[in-house]
Amino acid sequence: YIRYEDGLEGLEAGNNALTDLSGVYDLSNSISVTRNEGDSATCSGEGKLKFIVFPIPASRFVNVIIKNVRSEGSVVKIYDIAGNMVNVRTYQRRNFIRIDVRNLRQGVYVLSVLDEKTGYSMKKRIVVRRRY
Repeated sequence: YIRYEDGLEGLEAGNNALTDLSGVYDLSNSISVTRNEGDSATCSGEGKLKFIVFPIPASRFVNVIIKNVRSEGSVVKIYDIAGNMVNVRTYQRRNFIRIDVRNLRQGVYVLSVLDEKTGYSMKKRIVVRRRY
């Protein structure tokens, strides 16, 4: 993603390295933010994927209760604010998933749940905060 003002020179098709730019510009990754109100949301299509995440903020574990889906058929991933997937240990039992966040730095993350059977997915923001 590139944002620029009038007078940018060197921005041409094929110049993928953007090495010859001259002018005022800013490079960054495109970030899309979707805010879901409440503790559940409806996905597009006929099906629904609902889950509850607690506690927020979390210091040791994040608990996820998935509704309308068995946890064995769901994939849970956590991403940092830049969109990079982070490694966490998950413990699943029926519709309850416990995620160990003790190895994560303090900050904001995105928790993604995918229902492998229907293909529906949903994301929620989580906050990791250390207790002092």
